[in-house]
Amino acid sequence: MRYIVILYSHDSFLNIKNPLPLEDRKIQALSFAKLDRTPEIEDELLDLNNDLILRMILDFLMAQKNPIWTDIITKEHELEEAIKLRLTPVDPSSPGSLTNLKRQLRIDCKILTTEIASQYKRFFMDHEDVKDKVRRRAISLELIALPTTADV
Repeated sequence: MRYIVILYSHDSFLNIKNPLPLEDRKIQALSFAKLDRTPEIEDELLDLNNDLILRMILDFLMAQKNPIWTDIITKEHELEEAIKLRLTPVDPSSPGSLTNLKRQLRIDCKILTTEIASQYKRFFMDHEDVKDKVRRRAISLELIALPTTADV
């Protein structure tokens, strides 16, 4: 846990004022957490190949950056709703206001997508490895949960 706090805290001495490259900070965090660099430590902490540790890091980030995380979730929900509205068929004989609504929703979706990306950057800082691992694992879990044609 010390390693996680030292490396992933937004106000950690390793992350403020011209931080070193991420890989160097990871090695320093191991030292400050008094952990030896063993193959297991390298695999689980440096390479993030342990789902429990990855979840702990994500939970820690969510706790310390709750307002940013809440904004991300809210904007993602708004984006999903806007996309659903955009995909609703428009009757060609209907008034132009529906077309204008869809045009505005398209603009709103672009803005929301940009804002979400910006918030993710603030949330993960330069910890792209965590972001990538979380994203890959989430996609995998979603794909596993989707029904296949054999299940239908």
